[in-house]
Amino acid sequence: MVNIVAVIVEIIVGVIILAPVLWLVGRAMVGKTASLMHSVWIVVLGVIINAVLGALVQGLLGLLITLVVWIALIKHFFKTGWGKAAIVGIVATVVLAVIAIVLALIGFGGNYRTRCSGVAVVIDSRHYSSNKCDIVGLTRLFSWIYQLSL
Repeated sequence: MVNIVAVIVEIIVGVIILAPVLWLVGRAMVGKTASLMHSVWIVVLGVIINAVLGALVQGLLGLLITLVVWIALIKHFFKTGWGKAAIVGIVATVVLAVIAIVLALIGFGGNYRTRCSGVAVVIDSRHYSSNKCDIVGLTRLFSWIYQLSL
């Protein structure tokens, strides 16, 4: 079941954190067709669709469908092709990962752990975990980093 309050909070935080990053990356890669308002719409619709899909489809399939939806939203609103939309999404994810790591280093976050080659990465108190370095653990980590702003 979808928690409406959580979705509203995700939208607000996403608009504050994700939309500006998405806009800056989109503006740098796509040009003037990437506007801040389009970025806000991508975040709002992405969060709502992600909440509905998360309630219906879970696991790796749910993650893949969610990624395609986000890329489709970027493609539509930034008026670009699938390839460039995917690259915008990847670069925005990397920028958000850097922001998340910097925030973790200065004291925000604290409990998220994944182990890869015996090194624990502590980022935030979300409830995703993986005890080994596998593709599912890494996709959960990248998905969590991308959704940090949501």
